Amino acid sequence: MNLVLGVVFLAHSIGGLIVNPDFAVGDNATAETFLWMDWNGWHALSGIFLWATALAVAPRADLSKLFAWLIIATNLPVVIWMLFDTIPFGLFNLPTTRDLVFHAAIVAAYALALLATGKKVVAQTS
Repeated sequence: MNLVLGVVFLAHSIGGLIVNPDFAVGDNATAETFLWMDWNGWHALSGIFLWATALAVAPRADLSKLFAWLIIATNLPVVIWMLFDTIPFGLFNLPTTRDLVFHAAIVAAYALALLATGKKVVAQTS
């Protein structure tokens, strides 16, 4: 679960860093679109750390499931907030629908992976 999703999202984050390596903050912050996501250096760096962690926990099923729940628990509130406001929690400026769709897709991918993993465990014990 985390191996495949981690590789895909890590590659996406590295691409985002290449496209826009800008680490400016506040009004000076910039964003460039890469594969349907808005990127700057901070967003890409956070993605690199996050998805590298996905790869690190991939060999252990218990940590992979915990990581998947963590991804869902941290992205779902942002997705819900983004439905009503472009600045979730007053912290992140996510002005486009692309950000909403992308973070919702991450939640869906991990939820589906957890469901698939759960079915495999049940099938093995039967």
